Amino acid sequence: MNKTIVLIFTFYFVFTIAFLAENIIKNGNFEGKNPIASWSEKTEKNSGKKDPEIVADTSIKKEGAQSLKITTHGKKDLTILVASPVPVSKGKTYRISCWIKNNGSSFELRQDMIKANGQHIQERYKRNIATSGTFDWKYFETKVAVRENEKKMGFTVFAGGTPGTIWLDDFKIEEVITQPGSEVAFRMTPNCYTDNNVYALPQDDPMIVYLTASNEAQHVSKNPRIVLELPEGIELVGCDFDSSEHARPEKVDIDGRSYTRYDYKMGVPGIILGNVDFSSTAFGSVVIILKATKPAGDETLKAFIHFKDDKITCVRCPFDLKIIPSIPKTLAPKNFETGISSGTSLEFFGAPLKEWISFYKKCGFNEITIADFLRTGSLNHKKHMRDPEPIVQAMKDDGLIVYNNSSMLTNGYMVRYIPMSKDIPESVFIKRANGTIAKNAFDPAYIYRNGEWYLKAVNYILDQSIQRGYDHLWSNWEPHMYRLQNGSFTKLSLEDFAKFTGIPNEEIAAMDPQEIPKKYPDKLMQFQSWQFEKSMQVLNDIVNKKTKESGKKINLLICVGPNFLDDFVKGKQYWDYTGCFQTKDFLKHFDRISSWHYLYYESKQMLDKKGRKLIESGYRQGEMGTLENRTHREGLDKVEKMIDFIGRTCRNDNRKPIPYIHLSQNLQCNEWVVTPEEIGLQMLTAFIGGAAGIQLYYFPMGYDGRYWKSAAEANNKIAIFEDYVMKGEKLDAGFEIEPLTKLFKDKDYKQNLTWRAFKKDGKILLAICNFDFLDPAIFNLTAKGLDIGDYVAHDPIKKEYFIYSGKAETLTLPPMTIQFWIIEPHSKDIDYGKKIGTAAQKESIEALDKKYEDRMQKIKELTDVESESLPDYSKIKEIQAESFSAGKTEKDGSVFYRIANNLQSLMIELDKGACLKEWKINNVPETSMIADTSFGLFCKERFYHPKGYMENAEILKPYEFISHSLNDGELQAVFSRTIENGELAGVTITKTYIIPQNKTGFSLKYKISSPDNDGKMIGLWVFTTPSILSLTNNAKPELEIGENKYSDALKTVSIYKPEVVKISEGFEKTLKKYIGHDNAFFTIKNASAEISSPDGTLKINVDKDNLYSYLTWPFFQKTAGATFEIIYLPVRVEKDSPWETTLIFTPEIKTKKGAL
Repeated sequence: MNKTIVLIFTFYFVFTIAFLAENIIKNGNFEGKNPIASWSEKTEKNSGKKDPEIVADTSIKKEGAQSLKITTHGKKDLTILVASPVPVSKGKTYRISCWIKNNGSSFELRQDMIKANGQHIQERYKRNIATSGTFDWKYFETKVAVRENEKKMGFTVFAGGTPGTIWLDDFKIEEVITQPGSEVAFRMTPNCYTDNNVYALPQDDPMIVYLTASNEAQHVSKNPRIVLELPEGIELVGCDFDSSEHARPEKVDIDGRSYTRYDYKMGVPGIILGNVDFSSTAFGSVVIILKATKPAGDETLKAFIHFKDDKITCVRCPFDLKIIPSIPKTLAPKNFETGISSGTSLEFFGAPLKEWISFYKKCGFNEITIADFLRTGSLNHKKHMRDPEPIVQAMKDDGLIVYNNSSMLTNGYMVRYIPMSKDIPESVFIKRANGTIAKNAFDPAYIYRNGEWYLKAVNYILDQSIQRGYDHLWSNWEPHMYRLQNGSFTKLSLEDFAKFTGIPNEEIAAMDPQEIPKKYPDKLMQFQSWQFEKSMQVLNDIVNKKTKESGKKINLLICVGPNFLDDFVKGKQYWDYTGCFQTKDFLKHFDRISSWHYLYYESKQMLDKKGRKLIESGYRQGEMGTLENRTHREGLDKVEKMIDFIGRTCRNDNRKPIPYIHLSQNLQCNEWVVTPEEIGLQMLTAFIGGAAGIQLYYFPMGYDGRYWKSAAEANNKIAIFEDYVMKGEKLDAGFEIEPLTKLFKDKDYKQNLTWRAFKKDGKILLAICNFDFLDPAIFNLTAKGLDIGDYVAHDPIKKEYFIYSGKAETLTLPPMTIQFWIIEPHSKDIDYGKKIGTAAQKESIEALDKKYEDRMQKIKELTDVESESLPDYSKIKEIQAESFSAGKTEKDGSVFYRIANNLQSLMIELDKGACLKEWKINNVPETSMIADTSFGLFCKERFYHPKGYMENAEILKPYEFISHSLNDGELQAVFSRTIENGELAGVTITKTYIIPQNKTGFSLKYKISSPDNDGKMIGLWVFTTPSILSLTNNAKPELEIGENKYSDALKTVSIYKPEVVKISEGFEKTLKKYIGHDNAFFTIKNASAEISSPDGTLKINVDKDNLYSYLTWPFFQKTAGATFEIIYLPVRVEKDSPWETTLIFTPEIKTKKGAL
């Protein structure tokens, strides 16, 4: 579990199975004067924090007279309640259930399976239920099947981890009693999450269908079978790899309709019948190939599957089919690699497999990735266990390139499922800081010493790959076991760490390994990064040597996390996981590289009303799993960024950029779902972004014909246009798009309408992209720089064109579409197809604008927290007096507050923390004082306190406009907000911007007040991104504080701290946590600072009595540079005694004529 556990309940049960339904737990609904009297209690105090409160609540309950209410105030509260276990029987299934009401807390339930001697079976620990957030009473349940040697069962509840209150009630554990005929059931996956479980089956095209099984009763069967009943016009092409026909097909009548009944032996029953519910779709499904032989139509056809063996016949489980038109044959790219990583989708052989391969190539794919192991227990037609060789050979016989997605080699350093596994000594494996051994994971120090067992294991895997006919080896490589305490602390690794860091070996040898990550976190990460790179080098060397020995070229394709292929920025989210592993070093070892990016919506979210509505409004989830306003434009940006990084890194190594293969994750473990259009959109996004190929990860995994159609259409476009993109010149300018609807003028949506262009042989390929999920884009397209004369823009796929003669053309682009136009001089001798009109349609624009307004209102209602309001700009009255002006203004679809005098202008973004978004010196309008970065906000305040740091979600909340006025030759604008959540709830921040008359620069006055009589301890932290600290025009900025000058601001994180300043240990720990440890440190004597570069200077004056330190932090976003941050000493802010401080910023911009 990734969070600190606040509360642990361990429930055990004392009653026999016969009475489980009536009396499952003693006082499971927490009745009586002492609701937890039945459990022994242990509470660990929490260092001065308020202890958790565990009480009966008679006003809020689900059942009975009361519930158990738990209120937690911190992250380390711990209470344990223990009772006795319940006897359970092998082969039976039990349901654990409860009711929960939550207000900000977190909850997890873990099953505990226990042997006869009372020992917990740790490998059976499983977090069955997890939830967090705020919601009313909600029912939760999980099912657990009892295995061999499991005599008793309990479960552990973890509640807390964040401040909040949670109510628990009505815990139960019951044996699952299944009615006769319902022992084994089936459900189609993943279409149960899309289109009401109707599967689109293209006419005459073989489709892979997943029918997931649930053996809730854990029925044991010796001769399990599946019986399929398919309506007339639908035929069964093939069944699972080691499945076989039990009885010949027969015609039957069901409800007056003709059906064909197929009776087959169940494939891999040991896995499929182990499911207690429908959650295991990848391995727990019967996988079949169906084909429609009748024409497409609107009718929904009912099909059936049921389980049968020598003892029972289960009831029919229906699944619905709809026939759609056949997928047209498409072109296949010649240079761009395109394929799928099939997972468990392709466990077929013989005629069914051959027919499917023909269809696969018809869709334009030219390669495929097949795992080197089939599902456990499967036999191929040569009677070899789990061996995919016949599949690989069939693919190669049809001309496909085949990658081996190795199950035997995981992350490059973990080896499994090979004959020698049982002989490998534990001494060569990773030993974690706590002393546990990571089985099958080799110690990196052993790897880069060319350890014998590692060499043997990898060579065995390569030999098997060659023998089975694979062309290349694909391996995921993530540093799960190279991170801090999870890294290797063997004797060899510790000796190497001492040598690498220069720390005396005696000191390291004498330390408890668990203290090393605490004392030397940054040094340890740097060392583990070095180990990571050295291990990768060894793997690549083994592969290259095998290529020479075998005479067969083996390409090793390593798939790394997306942040690997990026410039390292300390402090970036997950930097210790994906941002600090010597990418620039390890990349030189490989001839190609792969990574991923994905957006999806979670199937579980579809059961949530709010989540479903957000998905319907165009929201999606990404790596962190939260629903947000995100589109596949992110994928384009991600691919282009990785391509740029790879190119720069390779050129620094004096070699050509290596190919990048993009991995598109579309379905994983039945919880990630995308729409059909997104498959093709992801493929085209990778293509125009510069990737050399695309792999659809875990595809089709049950996705239907609409998804295949989307992929086939994308392959066709790639094949037609690949010479432009892969051999032509990419254009960075030459076209402008002016959106005509409000949606694409909105600052949060405008990036979804964009273009990319490529020039080859005097022609231009223009790709126009609309990444919005819902709405078409109407826009004006203007081309610049074309030679005089008429040009034609034509789409050779849709066979349409328009004549371009230099004026803006109005076009419409559907949602989730990339349309390609070839632009060339117009010729009357060429038939371009149908000419389209380009006039704007006023009615369409008005209708789309109304749709946009409704959509924004819906999203606002769904995302508002406690009706939090956006800034009310209507209260702002314009000021035009003397040399001043102030008021609201619009730019790029956003509303700002603008304040200016005759020499400068400031734009303040009220809905993002009342920060400066723009600061221009008017005499030099092209010069902004704020760096162009993705986080380019100036005067953004953060707050720290002894317990932590303000959450990111709280930092940029909206401010309210209070007033603006002229006073004594100055213009003052006042803004305010009150923090609503967390440790600083109730604290009010007032920001006053003050600009003088006839001068550049401004003052920012902070006033912070607390509602508490006892006050709150608060530390202010002001974040700025001065453009003078940007590396533009080869500038080498310097920082001057007092009489000292520093040139390290752009090299590393640097701290500048007055010598006499000291703060409490709690605050010191908080700051170290967020700033880091081993940074450049300078002692200063004067609080005034001046940043200078060839572009000018910026002077910053602070209240020296309140200064804790300055901080500079390098960044590499859009343009390289550094932040300049002012950290104040923490102060106690009391109810009647607010704290105030003032910052003064004075710029001096230099031009060719001199300073202004």
